[in-house]
Amino acid sequence: MWPFLYSAVLGISFLYYWPTLLALVSRAAPAKVNATLMGLAFMSLFISNNLIGWIGGFYEKMTPAQFWAMHAAIGATGGLLVVLFGRRLSRVLHPGATCGAETVKIDNFFAELKRRNVYKVAVAYAVVGVAAGSSRDAGFSVLRNSELGRAAASCWQS
Repeated sequence: MWPFLYSAVLGISFLYYWPTLLALVSRAAPAKVNATLMGLAFMSLFISNNLIGWIGGFYEKMTPAQFWAMHAAIGATGGLLVVLFGRRLSRVLHPGATCGAETVKIDNFFAELKRRNVYKVAVAYAVVGVAAGSSRDAGFSVLRNSELGRAAASCWQS
């Protein structure tokens, strides 16, 4: 059940940010390079999925606490980058806007995230991810210590 819930929350999270990203790129990109930048947006999805697979390979090399702490650090780094570069990005995304009232402020950005329930989805994603990881670890440890698990391991090793 936990893997299903994890996948469902992950899919919902993707549905929250992907259309927004595509709309942002198509609106903010200059007309001459709009298609190219849309292609780069899809390329970022390809690269990120490859990185996800590479990072997933560390699960067997690290303890579960280290592995999930690494995930938390990656997420925190992304949040820090938004805080550090949010104002500059908002100026770039609103060409012709001056530093007056037309510029999107970082406070408005966080208010918009709250309005769209992004914080709630992020907390739900974290809770389900930790629960899925914990239940998977418990299930694998039970399987590893059972007759079936030892039989399967001996078949794979030979």
